[in-house]
Amino acid sequence: IDECCSNNTCHMNATCSDTPGSFVCTCNEGFEPSGDDCIDIDECARGYCDPNADCVNSVGSFYCTCRSGFTGNGRNCSDEDECCVGTFCHMNATCSNYLGGFNCSCNEGFTGNGTDCQVTNCSVLSCGENEECVQVNNTFTCVCKDGYEEPGCLLAPNCSDPSCGPNEECVLVNNTFTCVCKDGYEEPDCLRPMTMCNIPVVVYYGPSAINYQVTINNITTSGSLGSGGAKDMDYDRFSRRLFYYVSDRFYSIEQDGSDLREIASVDNVDRFTVDGRNNVIYYVNTLTEIISKFNITNSVDTELGIRAKDIDMDIINNYLVIVRTDSGRNIERYNVETAMVDVIKSGDDFPQDVSVDADNGVVYWVNVIGGSTFKVKSTSYAGDTTDLNITYPDTIEIAQDELYLYVLFVSNQTIYKYRKNTWEQMGSIVVPSGTSGIEVAFDVDECCVGTYCDMYATCSNSLGNFNCSCNDGFSGNGTDCEDIDECLDYPCHSNATCVDAIGSFNCSCNEGFLGDGFNNCEATNCSILSCGENEDCVQVNNIFKCVCKDDYEGPDCKLVQATCQARGDPHYSTFDGTFYDFMGTCEYVLAKDRVNNTFEVRQTNEPCYGLPTCTKSLTVILAGLTIDLRRGMTRVNDVQVTLPVYYQGVNITESGNGNIINTIVTSDYGVTVHWNNVYNVRVIVGGRYFNRTSGLCGTYNNIKDDDFWASNGTIVTNPVEFGNSWKVDPDCDDAIAVPHPCDANSDRRWIARANCSTLLRPPFNECSSHINATQEGFISDCEYDMCACEEDPVVCYCQALEAYADYCSSFVDIQWEALDEFAVCRTPCASAPCFNGGSCRNINGSIYAYECTCPIGFVGDRCELEDVCQVPILYYANSSTIDTYNTKAGDLSPNFFLRSADAQLVYDKHNRQILMYASGTTLSRVTLDGSNITTLATMEEHIRRFTYDGRRNIIYYLHDASEAIHMLNLTSMEDVEVGALAHVSNIKDLDIDVLNDCLVIVTASNLSIVLYDLGESSSVRVITYDGGFGQSLYVFEDGTIYWVIYNPSTGRFIILCTSKAGVTSSLGIWYNGEICVVVDRLYIYVLAKENNRIDIYSRRTLVKHWELRIIPNANELILAL
Repeated sequence: IDECCSNNTCHMNATCSDTPGSFVCTCNEGFEPSGDDCIDIDECARGYCDPNADCVNSVGSFYCTCRSGFTGNGRNCSDEDECCVGTFCHMNATCSNYLGGFNCSCNEGFTGNGTDCQVTNCSVLSCGENEECVQVNNTFTCVCKDGYEEPGCLLAPNCSDPSCGPNEECVLVNNTFTCVCKDGYEEPDCLRPMTMCNIPVVVYYGPSAINYQVTINNITTSGSLGSGGAKDMDYDRFSRRLFYYVSDRFYSIEQDGSDLREIASVDNVDRFTVDGRNNVIYYVNTLTEIISKFNITNSVDTELGIRAKDIDMDIINNYLVIVRTDSGRNIERYNVETAMVDVIKSGDDFPQDVSVDADNGVVYWVNVIGGSTFKVKSTSYAGDTTDLNITYPDTIEIAQDELYLYVLFVSNQTIYKYRKNTWEQMGSIVVPSGTSGIEVAFDVDECCVGTYCDMYATCSNSLGNFNCSCNDGFSGNGTDCEDIDECLDYPCHSNATCVDAIGSFNCSCNEGFLGDGFNNCEATNCSILSCGENEDCVQVNNIFKCVCKDDYEGPDCKLVQATCQARGDPHYSTFDGTFYDFMGTCEYVLAKDRVNNTFEVRQTNEPCYGLPTCTKSLTVILAGLTIDLRRGMTRVNDVQVTLPVYYQGVNITESGNGNIINTIVTSDYGVTVHWNNVYNVRVIVGGRYFNRTSGLCGTYNNIKDDDFWASNGTIVTNPVEFGNSWKVDPDCDDAIAVPHPCDANSDRRWIARANCSTLLRPPFNECSSHINATQEGFISDCEYDMCACEEDPVVCYCQALEAYADYCSSFVDIQWEALDEFAVCRTPCASAPCFNGGSCRNINGSIYAYECTCPIGFVGDRCELEDVCQVPILYYANSSTIDTYNTKAGDLSPNFFLRSADAQLVYDKHNRQILMYASGTTLSRVTLDGSNITTLATMEEHIRRFTYDGRRNIIYYLHDASEAIHMLNLTSMEDVEVGALAHVSNIKDLDIDVLNDCLVIVTASNLSIVLYDLGESSSVRVITYDGGFGQSLYVFEDGTIYWVIYNPSTGRFIILCTSKAGVTSSLGIWYNGEICVVVDRLYIYVLAKENNRIDIYSRRTLVKHWELRIIPNANELILAL
């Protein structure tokens, strides 16, 4: 068996070798055995490198680098003899080598540091014949004498006589100044550019256009020279300009079409050529065919008396080449200096067009035979004529350069190109229609000449022009380039040294660093690094570097963090700055690390001071800790602690005094939580959580559009839908959208607006340049909360001020609490000391004493305790008797309460008492034990159903005769119909929603449920349901409506549940006879009237637990605590 393949148990840094019946593990190179493991060998500790080298160990390997002053491979380093290199010391210094270094010392007669040595006197200098010793800036040097110049201190030129031509320069030769050809030009007269730098430009023209084609750097381009045409054209090699004749005028232009000049106005010109040296134009008169000489300088026009077909100028040899019209003397040359005429060719040919190769003394010409054959021939100055075997059937024009002959076949509008040494056709150029002539100009390739640009520049040639640009590492205009000292711009790594060189530079890492010197020089250990306050030294892939600590970023390692805030009602601002309102009363995920689950912050809200909700508690889950923050109490892992306290990198402290006490959770995990123990919560996360958060605080990715990321991973747009998705307990009722509380009372809106504008005045405006209270929503949130705080808007006002001051604390410390105008915020109730929705009352103006009135189900000085002693008691009645049942007593039998004829019972949830309407006339208040009955009013027999608003001491009842809802004020005994409900008919039952302060009515019509606001707005809201007709209802303490409908199609009485959001659903509980229902926190109690029993169901599972047999014919059921 090959154990290495089937069951390799060798260490990861070992190699397995199979052996007969077994196997062997051998540690890899760079590792050594340690028990069953293979551990890295620290070669540096064992001295594997030369003593004069730096060693860097790595996993399984190492590397050595010789130190400065030594050379070698690191395993072996020998002394580097810097003196042998010879570039370290000054030329007037002596170099002394020693182990690992060298020393430079200036020679006698010189002073300096050895790398720069200056002369101390003239005696040590040997100046040349044309030099003298002078002192410059405390040193001595040889300079040229007057009249001499560098380089070499030669006699300075004086070229006033002679005057040099455009292609010549003045130089000193044997103590005489003379003109010589510039580089790139040749004799005679420096007129001929060097062949290798001569670029031919083929120019073709007609009456309406002048065009060209040129090949530069193997790129062929074509173009137009201006917008007009030409009758004839000639290139002047002396001035390097093109001359052309059109419309009785001579013009000249540069080869690229620039610098157009009008030369002269001359009539009747047929053909012409230019003698640029003498500034003369020779032309053939169209009428007489006689050659004339036109002097451009003085405009004198002289006839030569020679008749010609065509002429061309040989400016090199000073000849005018003439094609004669006379028979016998075909081609002649006319010496423009002596006026002597020589015959080059004679005979019976008929030359028409001529082109002179002045460099080689050859004349190319066109012979016309019979008017239909056009042959190209050549004749040397010696008189030798050659037939080139180039024949065309119609008119042709010719031109030539050093290598090629160009033939324009006029009728075919094509130029054909022939190689001179073989007369092989090499290509063609299709020319525009109307082209009648051809000329070859010569562009001098200045880059080829090589004298125009600086030696450290790059030359770019173009037609008639060139450009010089300094190479990388140099600066200047291209004709003069100076070395750039790149080191002045600090191009090297911060841990490297820059050394400038000609046209370049070099970067080398400093001692203790390794790398290329440009992009990286990595430390070999942390000791040589100076990391900043917000940096750590770490080893990454065998190198050491300073990196930003967690939550710090950028080159300066600046703190990166984001803040989420829940304030007031509450109003939320996400990590990315999205503002929204959400009034839920459940426990919600405020913020969490959705990627690694590093932390989670939960917020539990509760009703407080009217319509708003505020923070009841916070839960911070972090580093194995569950921290419960409650007002006045902190628990860690279910154990109450006293602050401050520190756990596993988590610090829990308190700050502030008086009414403003902040509980603060800070941590080493980049999460901080602030809570002022009432309304205002801040969660601060570090940059490590970028794009990792979710919850009510949003996604923290600097994108507001996805802040409403619901818990199911979808992005929603409705803040209420978004908030409900982050409930911790899905069975907790959803929050609903509520109208703006200021809309119901304009007076309260103006009062709120006047008070909240405080944030725009001193001392709060000290922060306005940092946090704009209007734009950031603090003003509008303050107004909202003051309108919503029905019982005591002072609390909401003070909390709004505190929220803004807290948010500004990173920029400005606003000192406002001790100011007299804010004294109201120092009263006990301003800090909202009552929990669980309890109401607060300041006692005798004291700044310490207050009293809390607790809602049902809570007790304690601050309503902080759930009232476990409250026992739900069932009260049920028939036509003569009322019995009770203690739900905590289990299977105990019902107890007799009292006798009352035809009693209707209502439980006053606000004052915890029973109201009874009996015998159709008497309205009484009854204590829960039945021991005390107080008559409130004696009324006519007209109350069919009623309920009681204990907060306002008002009875709402259904009038038996008018079937309208009436309101009876038991204080004033005023009885009026509720006009806002006049349209509601078929009313079956009614109850008070204490939490939401509204009257709830169930009807047997299509309105189903009607909600009437008992506050100042008196608004009416309707919930419709078309599954049956309403019969009875019960409003639970959290605002949930349980009601019974009758479905005539099935004959069943069905129990429904309507949430605070207005969503109605069936509980799946139905009966064949009439029923009514009441609810406590655990159970649903159903009175089955025809069965003389009460069925008890679990409120959570809706499973029936047991049933209670009761008095016969019971038709009333209430629940009291």
